[in-house]
Amino acid sequence: CALILLPNLHPIRFQIVLFFIFYSFFLQILLKYAILILPNNEVDFMVTHCCAASTQILINPTYGKPDYLAKYFEELRQMVKFKKWFFGHYHENRNVTAEEIMLYEQIIRIN
Repeated sequence: CALILLPNLHPIRFQIVLFFIFYSFFLQILLKYAILILPNNEVDFMVTHCCAASTQILINPTYGKPDYLAKYFEELRQMVKFKKWFFGHYHENRNVTAEEIMLYEQIIRIN
């Protein structure tokens, strides 16, 4: 285990940063294994803040290189069959594809 010292970071804040790094890694592993036990890897809806890397390209090809989370969601997109994927982050309301819906201020009913 390595200790990384960040200048001017309060010890409690440092612990919070470490917690979120560990928590996000743990959650990522947990989600990947949880998907394996889904019947036929199918869900009705996926709700996330960001979207998959390939969806980002559809939204705007000039976004550049996808970040770590977008790459992770791309892995999920390839593994999971879903009816709809709702996400925000881009501050726009629109259907990117028939299955992928970007929401910002819009409120929709899910049946």
